[in-house]
Amino acid sequence: MSEEVVQANLLPTPPEFPVRWETPTDELLLWMQERVHFPMPSTPLEFLLVAQPIYIGLNRASKRYGVPLQGDIRHINTYVYEGYLPPEEESEGPDSEETSLQKLSAAMAEMGVRWRQEWLPEIQGHLSFWESFDLRDASMAALLVHLDKTQQRLYRMWEIHNLLWYPMYLAMSLYDEMYLELFEGATLAEAYQRLVGVETRTTAGNQALWALSRQALALPAVCRVLVEHAAGNVLALLGELADGQPFLAGLNEFLQEYGRRSEGFRLRDVSWLEDPTPAIKIIQGYMAHPDRDLAAETQKIAVRRAEQVVELRQRLQNYPQGVVEQFEKLFAAAQEGYFLSEEHTYWIDFQTVYQTRQIVLECGRRLAAAGILETSEDVFFLTLEELQGSAGADSGRYRQHVQERRALDSHFGAIMPPPMLGTLPTEPPPDDPILRSFGKFLGDPLPLSERADELRGHAGSPGLVQGKAKVILTLAEADRLVPGDILVTETTILPWTPLFASISGLVTNAGGILCHSAIVAREYGIPAVVGTGMATQAIQDGQLIEVDGTRGLVRILSQ
Repeated sequence: MSEEVVQANLLPTPPEFPVRWETPTDELLLWMQERVHFPMPSTPLEFLLVAQPIYIGLNRASKRYGVPLQGDIRHINTYVYEGYLPPEEESEGPDSEETSLQKLSAAMAEMGVRWRQEWLPEIQGHLSFWESFDLRDASMAALLVHLDKTQQRLYRMWEIHNLLWYPMYLAMSLYDEMYLELFEGATLAEAYQRLVGVETRTTAGNQALWALSRQALALPAVCRVLVEHAAGNVLALLGELADGQPFLAGLNEFLQEYGRRSEGFRLRDVSWLEDPTPAIKIIQGYMAHPDRDLAAETQKIAVRRAEQVVELRQRLQNYPQGVVEQFEKLFAAAQEGYFLSEEHTYWIDFQTVYQTRQIVLECGRRLAAAGILETSEDVFFLTLEELQGSAGADSGRYRQHVQERRALDSHFGAIMPPPMLGTLPTEPPPDDPILRSFGKFLGDPLPLSERADELRGHAGSPGLVQGKAKVILTLAEADRLVPGDILVTETTILPWTPLFASISGLVTNAGGILCHSAIVAREYGIPAVVGTGMATQAIQDGQLIEVDGTRGLVRILSQ
């Protein structure tokens, strides 16, 4: 690329977001803020022990499948940016696009069996390794050895994640493309409605929370405590009630099964198992629907899906047998992928963050007790090298590092990071099935609407709804939602999904039609527009808005 072209394609850097590149060649690549997993600032250890393993796992899976795609990440002003390196020359040889597609086609047919017979048992083995280690009785030296072993296991967990991710999302993408090709006038929303209604760990967890809210409503004393008191005070108050014991036992059972989750992919985020306040807030919100039958609604969606599948197969009768067989293979793989897209999140994504947090936090407790750090949570602001060398650490130097990094975290947390940095490529990305599936998960950029009162996004879940917008950036604010509100947020991940039983619509900044937000919205039959890029800035809290999840449009109806 000539110097003139580089200068022409070089993206301007906002003055409030100065960038110092790790290497000069970094500036020649395009770097995009990773908003799906890391929309908020990350500390050094969050970058090294959460973000980095994801991309190491991605690159290992790419190599296994022969995909000429290598990802990399940078920690820029506390935010995570992802970039993809140009394919090496040798990628045009035996690992060409055709060969990688052949490998992935075979993987699509095998992913369900491999998940149940190979990958899930291995994942459960890693989780048992972490659960069986006695953190409190281990010496600091043993903790650091355990952390080193943990890092290697994290790489493997995320390799499994991406070995599943590639065929899982490719299957759904190829299915929707063939669906649109076969049926004139069909929409993506219609195609994906044929996949909803299958229970996963995500929906089962939401149903368990809903059942707890029904239990609370049936116990007058418990109901009174939950209705009249703040979530943070509920546990202590219920502990004093005889009727509170069965409810607390049910809550504890839920937390043991589903509580190893936190608000996001950050080590600093407290899990529900450590502090169940977010779960209690959701239960309190559910209690505002005393006459609603969520189980019946869920069953209705499943029945409707079964009817639509029957209709689909009737329409297929007019096509040649070869076409029908090809479609049925893709349909079966897409159904499996749709199920696994939620199932793997429970087993890999948040379990790994939870387990890593417990180890690092225990290290922090030791360093705080030794006077090296002021608080145990300061440990998240160390680098891995500093943590590994903390035995003979200079407390003054470590505390200064933490203070400086906390200041940066606070400073840049109040600044909107640019969505892209570096240099725009001179050529558009190749139009191949693998990259198209990436785009449907991450959300390809969309042109801005010409109307000031309208936002464009991806049609995540069909339907039309009007309601009051609630701009929610953290789960701590979720108790501001009331029945009928439209949730406007950066993105939603597993811990946010219980909110879907209360809201009437969803709008997100990040994501595409195959992101978690869109998939769960379809499961609940909630209109959703995802990947708008700027909804949380353009929409004010309390405004009346209209969400057109069929067309991917959001209209602001009141100022």
